[in-house]
Amino acid sequence: MVFKTLFRTIRASLGRYIAILAIVALGVGFFTGLKSAQPSMQATADRYFDAQQMYDFQLVSSLGLTSGDVEALSETEGIQSAEGGYRLEALAHIGEGEDSVWQFLSLPERIALPQLTAGRMPEQEGECLADDSAFSEDDIGKTITVSSENEETTFSQLTRTEYTIVGLAQSPRYISPDRGSASMGSGEIAGFLYLPSGAFQSDVYHEILLRAEEDTVVFSDEYDEMIEGLRPAVETALNDQAQQRYEALRAASAQAGGGEPAQPAVSVLGLDSNAG
Repeated sequence: MVFKTLFRTIRASLGRYIAILAIVALGVGFFTGLKSAQPSMQATADRYFDAQQMYDFQLVSSLGLTSGDVEALSETEGIQSAEGGYRLEALAHIGEGEDSVWQFLSLPERIALPQLTAGRMPEQEGECLADDSAFSEDDIGKTITVSSENEETTFSQLTRTEYTIVGLAQSPRYISPDRGSASMGSGEIAGFLYLPSGAFQSDVYHEILLRAEEDTVVFSDEYDEMIEGLRPAVETALNDQAQQRYEALRAASAQAGGGEPAQPAVSVLGLDSNAG
């Protein structure tokens, strides 16, 4: 009798029953899709970061970083490799176009490698690899000019003011359309430009990138635990190196009769602090 009553009720309101059934099915399908999307996206990001040798730590210091710092940090327990790099924000334009803020980066050799999507890699100081989300293949061969509106310190760190685009690339440092904020121009970074390291004329590195020995899936609880486990040793090593550089600069300044340098300020940023 229960089943007869149930079927009689369904037949009496078949349209409402089908509508409720469809709503439930849609909800289950939507929930299942959300649950399966996160692991898939996480695995895709992990494969991409592994292929491009993405960094696990980004180190910066107000006193700059030296090749000695790179060597010392590469010997930190749990660290697989370290690489120093240059980074600079500057106003630049193509042809007679308006100035925009661009992130100029030195082309890495081992860590956070850009993925070429068109053209070729830069081979000379006057060539650059451009952001493929800001440029098209039609822009290959065009010249980017560093604007005269930049401060003098910007020009002192670059060997030239014009760079020819020879290729387009994606960068693991930027995994979203947002390229970050800037302290000049419109306040937004329009994109990135990779230059050969020889295009920068700086006595010190602007950053050091580190890769950990342990290989775990990014953005997972295991990855966070691994990073937090390594962070104290990395911070200690960086602070020790910064203090040694401060003492060296202090001694050189005293010998030259100058004032004392400012105390170093250092930062250890993780993958989750990536600009994009």
